[in-house]
Amino acid sequence: VGDYNVSKFLRHFWISKFELIRKEDLYKKLRSHVNANNIRDFIDNLNEEALIYSNLRLPSHEFWNDSEIEDLLEELRTLRVEQVYALLLAAYQRFYKKEKKKFKRLLRAIINFTFRWSTICGLNPNEMERTYSTLAIKLRENEIDANGVINKLRELAPNSEIFRKKFEEKDIKNNKIAKYILLRLNNFLLKAQGRKELSVDIRRVNLEHI
Repeated sequence: VGDYNVSKFLRHFWISKFELIRKEDLYKKLRSHVNANNIRDFIDNLNEEALIYSNLRLPSHEFWNDSEIEDLLEELRTLRVEQVYALLLAAYQRFYKKEKKKFKRLLRAIINFTFRWSTICGLNPNEMERTYSTLAIKLRENEIDANGVINKLRELAPNSEIFRKKFEEKDIKNNKIAKYILLRLNNFLLKAQGRKELSVDIRRVNLEHI
């Protein structure tokens, strides 16, 4: 999992596949789940998901070979939200290899939800994590499809009135997020004018471009 905390990965893997648990209960759950009969398969599964997790958090072109996905994941990194990776692990496993377009749609929806819920409105991260865990498990068990996840996120997202009020009141102290917000505002105006939007990858765009 690269430089990321192993316990964090293990917990995100667990809440993506099995159930929502506190980090204090993680190793007890692992001990009760793993035995001599399943340890080889479990380790193989962990190795596979660790590679995915690492590239969700720090996207490499070698892994994705898709600049659109890489840019979207960089957007997500800018927003600095941890809980989202449990859902993205499940989305990758369900859609990436056979239905990549659905994976991209879901990734965009997650970014928009994160921007509204966390970045602007600052709502409860525990509630968001509970939602992501529930949706991730349902995705893995084929109990919900991409549209179902997107509709659920839209249902939970703060409405436009609340979002506008929180946006007007927001005091952004993080320069990267401030730059990201300016880029999104600029793209909204460009799109309304029928013009080409700029990348919101803050590594590639200077404020002078806005």
